[in-house]
Amino acid sequence: MRPEVDGYHLERWVGPAGPELLQDLATLMGGMNDAPRDADIEAANFSVDRVRSREQALPIIGRTPYTMIARRTSDGAPAGYTRILVDEDRSDSWGYQGDTTVLREHRGHRLGLLLKIGNLLWLREREPHIERVITWNAVSNAHMLAINEAMGFEFFDEQKSDGWRFKRSGRRRDRPAG
Repeated sequence: MRPEVDGYHLERWVGPAGPELLQDLATLMGGMNDAPRDADIEAANFSVDRVRSREQALPIIGRTPYTMIARRTSDGAPAGYTRILVDEDRSDSWGYQGDTTVLREHRGHRLGLLLKIGNLLWLREREPHIERVITWNAVSNAHMLAINEAMGFEFFDEQKSDGWRFKRSGRRRDRPAG
């Protein structure tokens, strides 16, 4: 099973993005600036040079990314992306969910859900030893919190302005991990 949304198609790759993808990735990463976020988070500039540097750093820090982007089929415009990172040496059973974003003009098609489910299914095929994926997001981002809850993520921890505070939650469902 591969999830689909009419009018969009998915592209995916393992490892750092190639040079032909850097502009689209910069555009997509910039989409995080208008996503709901906590008030103390400032907008970030994602230039092609900055994205290139980040991509080049991934092997250095020992992480392998699984990246999936959605494109509008009619014109190839980038619409959204998500990324999961795994340790390059595959020494543990954890995956680390990176950003997931959908650009404003493409919201309302359930692309965020499509991307996260599609990427998790692909990761499962490629990395069957990964048993857990940790994800996070702003508590103000109700839409992404709802997606995470629908996918079965559970609340684990909450960041406060003065640092991380662990809260044991068991199966608490009112605030899923995001």
